[in-house]
Amino acid sequence: MARKKTVVDEKKSTIIYDLRELRRRYIAGERNFSGFDLKNFDLSDCFLVDINLSGANLEDASLGGANLINSNLSHANLERVWLNSALLIKANLSNANLRNAKLVNVDLTGADLTGADLTGADLTGAVLIDTNLTDANLTDIKTTEQTICHQVTMPDGRIQNDLNRTLSAE
Repeated sequence: MARKKTVVDEKKSTIIYDLRELRRRYIAGERNFSGFDLKNFDLSDCFLVDINLSGANLEDASLGGANLINSNLSHANLERVWLNSALLIKANLSNANLRNAKLVNVDLTGADLTGADLTGADLTGAVLIDTNLTDANLTDIKTTEQTICHQVTMPDGRIQNDLNRTLSAE
């Protein structure tokens, strides 16, 4: 059942009714969905390259398999979001709330997570190559031997160059 979502955007209509409306606007060339309330939206497998979702509320949303290459998710609320197998290559996730997010097998190559809160996030099998975690909160994150880390800027500023080495909050 589609739920009406009210959003604030000075240039376009301020209402997103459902995924079809979001896709229609994206296909029409709109990329700025900054500050939109997309809580609980199912955006799984969507192609949303270059989208601006900065400051958007995506709490409990499903974005598994989504293509979010070069997207702006800075300051977005992604708490408990499901991003399994999503492509977040060169995405801006600075200062995003990713508490308890599912990031299993997500590709974060070249992503900026400066200041992001990843408390309790599941990064099992994630790819972090040239990823910036400066000042990020990694408390209680879950990683495995399949989590790939190479040239990762850690919260303390040091560079981690070891492949298949799990991250730690220390």
